[in-house]
Amino acid sequence: MFNEFADPLGYFEICLEIFQAADFRQTSEITQCWESIIKKGIHSTFNALRLESQVPEGRNKNEAAEPFERVADAVRRLGRKFLKYELIFNPPTLLPMVEKYNLETVQRDGWVPEAFLDAGVTHQTLYSIYDNIQVRQEAPWNDGPGKLLIVTDAIWTIQAWLDANSRSAISRTERGRFPSDRILSSLERIVGSVGTSMAGKKLRDRIITLREEIKRRY
Repeated sequence: MFNEFADPLGYFEICLEIFQAADFRQTSEITQCWESIIKKGIHSTFNALRLESQVPEGRNKNEAAEPFERVADAVRRLGRKFLKYELIFNPPTLLPMVEKYNLETVQRDGWVPEAFLDAGVTHQTLYSIYDNIQVRQEAPWNDGPGKLLIVTDAIWTIQAWLDANSRSAISRTERGRFPSDRILSSLERIVGSVGTSMAGKKLRDRIITLREEIKRRY
C-alpha cells in the first residue's frame, strides 16, 4: 500500500500513519517523510514571496495565513496524533529540522516551540533539546543568525515555562521539576555568547532579565 499509493502521490502525512500502523522502524524513511512535509512549507513560503510582489494596490498582503503557519499546524496535528509513538514523532530529531526551516525562511522566534508545546511536548523536554543544541555547537547553530535564533527560542521556552508555572497551567508534577539551578547555569553560559550586534545586545538584555526573574522566584 505504501509503495503503490502513499509515497508516489506525496501523501506524506498518510505515510506516517502507515508507518505507525505497520510498526515501521526505519528512522531514515520516517525522517524523509517529515522533511517532505517541511519542504511543502518552504515551497509555500517562496511562492508567497513571489505572489506578494503581485498583490494589487489596496489589498492587504497579510490577509492569508503565512506559510510557516502550515508547518506549525502540521507539527501540532501530527504531534497530537503520534506523540506516544516516539519513532514517528521524535522531538529531538524534529525540532532542529523545523528550526532549520525557520532559519532559512521567516527567522521568527516563538512559533516553533509554541507548536511543539501545543502538540503536547513538555516544557522540560523542549528546554533540554534547545540546551543540547547549544552545547553541541553544530552548524548552523554555532554562529550568526542561527545561533541567535536558537538561543532566542530557548529563552522563549524558559519564559513560557515560568509563565505556565505561575498560571498553574501545567501539571503539579511538571511544576515541581523546574530545574532552576540548571537553567541559571545555562543562562550564564550563553549570556556572553550572543555577540555585540544590536540583536545580540537585545537578546543579552532578555537573558539577564529572565535570569533575575528566576532568581526571584526560586
